[in-house]
Amino acid sequence: MWIKILLSISIIGSGLAIFLAEKQIRPKIVELNSTLAKTEDDFTKEKKEHSDTQEKLDETTNQRDSLQAQKSALEDNLQDEKRGRAQAEARAKSSKSAETKAKQETARIKAMNDEYWALNKQGLTPQLITAEHKELPLVKGELATIKDENGILISQFTKIKDEYEVLKNPLKKVLQPVGVRGRIVAVDPRWKFVILNVGANHGIRKNGELTVSREGRFIARLKVSSVEAGHSIANVMDAYDADEDGPEEGDEVVAPNQP
Repeated sequence: MWIKILLSISIIGSGLAIFLAEKQIRPKIVELNSTLAKTEDDFTKEKKEHSDTQEKLDETTNQRDSLQAQKSALEDNLQDEKRGRAQAEARAKSSKSAETKAKQETARIKAMNDEYWALNKQGLTPQLITAEHKELPLVKGELATIKDENGILISQFTKIKDEYEVLKNPLKKVLQPVGVRGRIVAVDPRWKFVILNVGANHGIRKNGELTVSREGRFIARLKVSSVEAGHSIANVMDAYDADEDGPEEGDEVVAPNQP
């Protein structure tokens, strides 16, 4: 009997405890469910935002790649444009050069044509010009011979004139032409005379004086004793010892300053 009563009391207490516990826990369960639902909503929103962000990132990446491709294409077009412009400039330069040559050739042909008609008016036909052209070397040869003969005559005349002047006035000083310049080609130190590579054709006069120099330094004075067309002989006027510098082959000779 007592056992039944105790069991009943125990059952009633357990039920009461369960009721009280359920009463305290249920609000928390409701609160947790609400929090869980809110968390799921936030997660869903964040997931959606993340998806949107990823889409924007992908779109931005695609735009960047597209812009990079456009930039590369523009740079390639620019290089092509530069090459095309350089080729065009080269062609223009070549064309201008060809045009200049064509103008020069046209001017040359026109000048030849004008010259032809001018000669034609004077009675010079192509046949006559050809004949004269064939005779031209002969005429040039004769002219060169005449010039050589003329030089010899002038040399002889100058030589005779100088000798006459010396005979006429032995004390008169003979002056060499201003600016005459030559070289010593041979030296005889024993008899103190030198041979020069200038003569009557260069204006050298007998009994005239010349100055010998080497690298701008005075060496000696000369007096011309004999004159030929292309060379002359001169005596060394200044005495010098064997140890001193005397005239040598290659030394320069010039006309001294005139008084």
